[in-house]
Amino acid sequence: MGEINNNIPVAVYPNPTSGNVKIEAEGLQRIQVYNTLGQLVESHQADGDVLECDLSRHVAGVYLVRMETAKGIATKRVVVAK
Repeated sequence: MGEINNNIPVAVYPNPTSGNVKIEAEGLQRIQVYNTLGQLVESHQADGDVLECDLSRHVAGVYLVRMETAKGIATKRVVVAK
């Protein structure tokens, strides 16, 4: 584990979002959300295949969601719109 593999089937929706975003991936273990400066703004442990995250307190912009799964690491962009 630890290797980035963006071929892992993951879903991040709704995108764009103004609040809650749902993250789905098989064997989801942890998610981390980074802003465009590369700063960690959210980090959550997961136990299962679905995690819901509230991004409403963050400023509008593009964020990178890093998902650690049993099959490796995947990343997706999510847009927070106000």
